[in-house]
Amino acid sequence: MRGYVDQIDRECVRGWCEGPVEVVVDRRFVVDSERVLLRPDLAAVGLNGIGFEMDLAAVLPGYVPNEIIVRPRGRVHPLPAGYLKLDNLRPFQYVQSDVNARGHNERLLEGVVRGVCLFTSRSGGTYLSDLIRGHPRAYAFAEPVDGFSGLGRAGFYNWLSDYFLLPSRVEYPVQIENPGLMFLTSKIYKHDVDLLSVFNYYNVRYLRLYRENVIKQALSFIVARKTYAETFNFNIKDIVEEQATRKKRKILIDPYYLLHLAAQYQESENVIDDMVSAFVTGDVLSISYERLIAGEEGIRAVFNHFGLEYVETKSSHVKVNNDDLSELVENYEEVARVLRGTRYAHCL
Repeated sequence: MRGYVDQIDRECVRGWCEGPVEVVVDRRFVVDSERVLLRPDLAAVGLNGIGFEMDLAAVLPGYVPNEIIVRPRGRVHPLPAGYLKLDNLRPFQYVQSDVNARGHNERLLEGVVRGVCLFTSRSGGTYLSDLIRGHPRAYAFAEPVDGFSGLGRAGFYNWLSDYFLLPSRVEYPVQIENPGLMFLTSKIYKHDVDLLSVFNYYNVRYLRLYRENVIKQALSFIVARKTYAETFNFNIKDIVEEQATRKKRKILIDPYYLLHLAAQYQESENVIDDMVSAFVTGDVLSISYERLIAGEEGIRAVFNHFGLEYVETKSSHVKVNNDDLSELVENYEEVARVLRGTRYAHCL
């Protein structure tokens, strides 16, 4: 789509385009069509399109822009559980303004903690982000890097820069007046050293979430796959009848496949611990899933680590697996017999 901008600065954007446009300030604030003024004067010189003039100073009083992008009108799509997917639209005009602006805007959120949880699958990362999102002074996203699969890591890094700088008027379903924590969770694998470097750049406080019982972690994965095959939902909501049915249902488990999965999970946990020791800078709180779900003490420790006062919060995610493995596994005696001769005997 063709277009041009004949004036662009901190206070005003003025130009013409063949179709509707929007102005994105610091990839965070979107000046929508209600603030676009048509320019009939352009028709006099034979330009058939949409003229626009936007008063940025009126829209964002007191704000110092760092980047101003004029682009075809697009949307930001919020996805369930805090995931975010951005339209891949190319701007036709891009201006890098005052290099000191970013520091100015960052000082507006001075004292806000940036928090990252590192974990492997089936260890409570989504549950934790739900609890933190319930705090009145916290933003929390569950694994936002997955929402940028189409744009790659560069897209995530750009979003992360914005997320850790200022709360967005566009990207969040709610606005927090006095934010104290910008939090996200991220699964970590051995090839993700670059992620840790980026997190370190923002001086984040880390939370290392893990499971003490890798057998139950592996069983959780098996049950989740079965649940997904039946419902296309890894996290069953609190539906009483369905929950009661699932609690009564037992599943057959191949004990050697279970051992294989448990060994994989244990290796993944060891890799994360080694990466944290080698590459992470800053404060790290290690907390187990078991401690987190045991009661108030676990989430109180998390809030304290991130400088938040304790408030009672709840998660919409429901624990569906019985902690008593004999009530979950149909061939429990066979599985127990195999496990008793291994290093996972204590997990029974």
